[in-house]
Amino acid sequence: MKASWVGIAAATAALMFAGHAGAADVEAGKLAFSKSVCKGCHAVDYEGYGPAFQDIGRKYAGVATAKEDLTKKINNGTKGTWGDAEMPAQKGAVSDENISAIVDFILSFK
Repeated sequence: MKASWVGIAAATAALMFAGHAGAADVEAGKLAFSKSVCKGCHAVDYEGYGPAFQDIGRKYAGVATAKEDLTKKINNGTKGTWGDAEMPAQKGAVSDENISAIVDFILSFK
């Protein structure tokens, strides 16, 4: 009986933190961003050609599908999300692993 409660507690904790990036994920995202083509249009704390990562993070704070939504926008590109500027598709230009890390970094801003 004791072992089953431990399993339930572990499963509950895993569900509570599912979808939340840890500090290591955020650091990996910072590093991936610093080496990516993303910084040609984006900055962390000010608007360039594209919106600041802080602004994107705040816009998606509390959105349950934020990680999936942003990943899709990065992979497929967007137009009209932040004004008239177009973001070209990055699929192939940035690895899936780096996109995931960069999205974790963006979503760390609330």
